[in-house]
Amino acid sequence: METPSYILITLLMWLMKVGEIRAQCGKPRIWVNRVLTEGSDKNSFANGATATFKCAIGYSTASGSPTITCKGQQWTDLTLQCKKKSCGSLPDVPNGRYLTPDGIEYGATATVQCNEGYINTVASNTRNCREDGWDGRNAECER
Repeated sequence: METPSYILITLLMWLMKVGEIRAQCGKPRIWVNRVLTEGSDKNSFANGATATFKCAIGYSTASGSPTITCKGQQWTDLTLQCKKKSCGSLPDVPNGRYLTPDGIEYGATATVQCNEGYINTVASNTRNCREDGWDGRNAECER
């Protein structure tokens, strides 16, 4: 007894659909200084789908592509490289100076040190490197 061709075609299409369902990727892993932007609301991605990343707050793009692609059940490698943003040097403080043991990049804290016999007359003795630069006001060391 011969099997009708439409049954074989239907079976073949069903098997292709099952294979397509299996060929998907889970949500891409999140890296420390890179965040998922496109597709962040999805938990699974079809074969061939892309996901896009950007540098996290306080970081800027150094090199690489922000996009990865689902190939079968695995993501391609993310080549986007991000580096901490620099807040730049702090201004000179007459009769004192800023100490920057953590450097001058995002997340660092600078502390004013006035010369002997001088005190900082500005409210805070520290400034923090934020997304848009150093917070607070410049120190003023006075007698």
